[in-house]
Amino acid sequence: MSIEQSFTRRHVDLEFVINERKLLTKKEFELTLPNSNYDNYVKEFYRRKIAKFYERNCNTQWFIEKFFSDSFSKDKILERYHNFSQKVESDFLVLDSKSEFTRRFNEVDKKYIFLERIPPNYSEDDVCELLRPFKEIKKLELSKSNYNTVFDREAVITLFPDSDLLLCKEKVEELCTKGILVQPFELGDEIIIKSAWVDCRDKDSANLRKIFTILNKNYKTNIAYECDNDDKFITFLRHVFLYCYYCSRHFETEIEMIRKCGDYHVRDDRVQRRVFDRKQKIITMERDFGYLKMDSPETELEKYIIKVTDSVFRCDLCHKTFEQLVYVKKHIKNKHEELYSDIEQGIVRFNSFLGRIDINLLNYFDGIDNNYLPTFCVHEEEGNAVKYDLKRLFSGDIKISK
Repeated sequence: MSIEQSFTRRHVDLEFVINERKLLTKKEFELTLPNSNYDNYVKEFYRRKIAKFYERNCNTQWFIEKFFSDSFSKDKILERYHNFSQKVESDFLVLDSKSEFTRRFNEVDKKYIFLERIPPNYSEDDVCELLRPFKEIKKLELSKSNYNTVFDREAVITLFPDSDLLLCKEKVEELCTKGILVQPFELGDEIIIKSAWVDCRDKDSANLRKIFTILNKNYKTNIAYECDNDDKFITFLRHVFLYCYYCSRHFETEIEMIRKCGDYHVRDDRVQRRVFDRKQKIITMERDFGYLKMDSPETELEKYIIKVTDSVFRCDLCHKTFEQLVYVKKHIKNKHEELYSDIEQGIVRFNSFLGRIDINLLNYFDGIDNNYLPTFCVHEEEGNAVKYDLKRLFSGDIKISK
């Protein structure tokens, strides 16, 4: 049985792949569904994923604070860029497991408490109020780097140097509501090294430049940076944007990156680039969500109109009937002003959200926030291999010359 026949028997059609968790690369798509259009597939894939995510989360507190508030400031990124230019750039290290790493990039605090699984409707003010009796807080930061569940939000408490870490953990646990996980974390003098099973390839240079462009656009930083050394470029992205090339993700706090990714993420002698290269191919895709923007409330108004007959239209809010659709819309604007105002505000909020989709959220939409390959497509490597129709081969129809 050929690979194409196998997918046919599994009913892998366009509708199937649109609804799957993972976005296919162009080549995977063409090998799996050669008669379908890839650009149309990508547009519909994002249309559904983004709409579903927005509808499910847009009223939660973490979503409002992350995508609708002005709390984010690019000043921290620019400050880290200045620090990188002054202290780090001239003294970067080769990111290989054979290198000797003896120091951290920055002097950082040593003692922390992470609050994990914070309920989605807890605002930053709620977290501050929860911890108000606790007097050992040097700094408090909230982050949302994962999107697999609404509970993937963290608070990072930086403690004073002389704080008793275990005693602080007990005090915070007494204050926290059920379900919030309290995790103490202490940095020692030993440098934390994480290994990636990849080597250095020519394609990394192009990937790094595209990722830099994406991050620069995401955070509106307009940083100009040129570099012809991949290790220095990886160090630049890590130090300035808190983006780890080998993890393929952005972190919102430096200590979160160190805790989950180490002080350094380096190449190992072992090489398994198949998943990694696929991730980079999708991360660096060009995307434009302009086609998803909503321009007018008129279309949204139709959700509140019921067509009774070709000449009778009813307002679903007050059940008043009209002879033409346009009259019902005018009626809703004039008589249901609060609803109309809500629709206008909703359009502004949705369009604002489209402009703030960051690289981690894209990784979630694309299904590359894990290390698994899609199981429902022809992989690119398989597309280059010889495929045998075993049923025909053993039927005697195909003769193999000796």
